[in-house]
Amino acid sequence: MRRKKILALTLAVTMASSMSMTVLAGQWVQENNDFKYQEDNGSYPANTWKWIDGNNDGVAECYYFDGNGYMLSNTTTPDGYTVDASGAWLVNGVVQTQATGSTGNAGHSANYDPAHPLAGKIDAWNLRLTSGYRDIVNNPYIVDNNIHAMLTNQMEYYRNDLGVAQNLEQDIYNWFCNWLNSMDFRNMSEYQRAQEIKKVIESAEYESGTGT
Repeated sequence: MRRKKILALTLAVTMASSMSMTVLAGQWVQENNDFKYQEDNGSYPANTWKWIDGNNDGVAECYYFDGNGYMLSNTTTPDGYTVDASGAWLVNGVVQTQATGSTGNAGHSANYDPAHPLAGKIDAWNLRLTSGYRDIVNNPYIVDNNIHAMLTNQMEYYRNDLGVAQNLEQDIYNWFCNWLNSMDFRNMSEYQRAQEIKKVIESAEYESGTGT
């Protein structure tokens, strides 16, 4: 019996009413011991996260810039996340990355958070987590509790006891970020979102097996 890969199946179930991260070119600017990031238009990100592929290796890391545009490093950001000595965002000691080649070019409003693309839809799409478990029949997780927490910026509910390999969790999280950040999903109609889900399901690989 043929079946879709797990990711596509989960997508169809959990994302029936949802769906963007853009990595832009620019350059680092050093001021004494601090760093800013200058966009192509001459502006500097401030009070925000930004994915940057600083060494052009096709892999971007996520950095936080304070109100004056300076990158934070070796600290906890105002929204409660950890960044290492280079300024890269860490989750449980692992640098979070994204492949730049798979990102889209969708435009988003100033308050859109590409590291947590569903944060603005928590209540509208019933994505709020609690200290207990969700009713997975009526309110399923987006894959699992931790990926759901990362995508919605509810990191206070991130758990270390789920037994899921961090590299697998990271890969799935990155996939969702790349997909969500490739379109202006918040302003799409329900039909348009359904069409985007349909594209993913139809392009998913198949595997042979006897499972149901």
